[in-house]
Amino acid sequence: MVCPNGNEKFLQFSGNLRQYTEGVRTCRLFAVTYYAVSRKIWPDRAMELVDELAPDIFHNFAASELLSQLTTRPARCIYTIDQKDFVKDKAEALSAYDAVTTVSEAYAQEILDGGDELAETLAGMDFRGITNGILTPIFAPEKGLLVSAKYSAKNLSGKAICKARLQTTYGIGDVCIYLMMCRLVRDKGLDAVIESAHAIRDSGGFLLIVGKGDAEYEEKLHALTRDDGVLWLDKWASALQSIPMLSGADFYLSPSVTEPCGLMPMHAARFGCIPIVTLSGGLKDNFDSEVAVIVGEDGMETAITEAAELYADKDTLTAKRVACMDRDFSWATRKAGYLEVYDL
Repeated sequence: MVCPNGNEKFLQFSGNLRQYTEGVRTCRLFAVTYYAVSRKIWPDRAMELVDELAPDIFHNFAASELLSQLTTRPARCIYTIDQKDFVKDKAEALSAYDAVTTVSEAYAQEILDGGDELAETLAGMDFRGITNGILTPIFAPEKGLLVSAKYSAKNLSGKAICKARLQTTYGIGDVCIYLMMCRLVRDKGLDAVIESAHAIRDSGGFLLIVGKGDAEYEEKLHALTRDDGVLWLDKWASALQSIPMLSGADFYLSPSVTEPCGLMPMHAARFGCIPIVTLSGGLKDNFDSEVAVIVGEDGMETAITEAAELYADKDTLTAKRVACMDRDFSWATRKAGYLEVYDL
């Protein structure tokens, strides 16, 4: 299988990646051999690889029109929509694929409910939502990778050590730590988070935000200080770089307005960092009140109050952390959807 634009979300499927050629990596996963093409070289190299390898499957995450440029069409051609805004004007190009997927069932329905040309085209195709999973052997606090101390759902004692390290690293006091790591854009719920900053502080919490993005949000975060109970780290962070923070934080904020899947709150749950989420898009498929604090009609500040009360009740807090860590978000339970698409 050739996969143009082998981005991080796709490459995390496997821990056995190896170099094939410059800009192309390969791995074996679920009885399929993948050739993932870097976004830096995919326009030309992907087409060369299709001719060179004669793959059974062409799975495109990049420019949808690339299919029309192939000299030889593989037996099965699939396109995955990560965010509909990237393809909303490319319905005609998508119609050439044998199947189109997106990253959660709920997000697929949101796209179909859009009432536009994209929705009309996909309604007449083999279009389905297959909810993403996470690579649990890598995001594994029980193995100790990138954490200050190992811990598990059966023994959470190491999480306190991880929190102490996070506090020391960023000069945070003995408080409840709320973490958010994302692109600074409206869809991620930044307005609600920034408006709730003082509520977090007044409830005995501290807000740690990591990310870059729209200038308006960077300006607002720059204006917030430690006196407001906020620290903003102006940098991009990968999922792997998030591990030391997720292992130390108490809650993870994902009050998204729109969310195709919600990988970061899934990673957070794996580390016993309880997600605070809206039930938007893929978050609806992945979270409920057993493993998350739900942001409802009463808004973000009500959710913060619930989280603060939960944090004060150590037995209930521990039980919810255990439930988070026990919830299976792995590809092992979600791979069947893609295997079915590949086989048809």
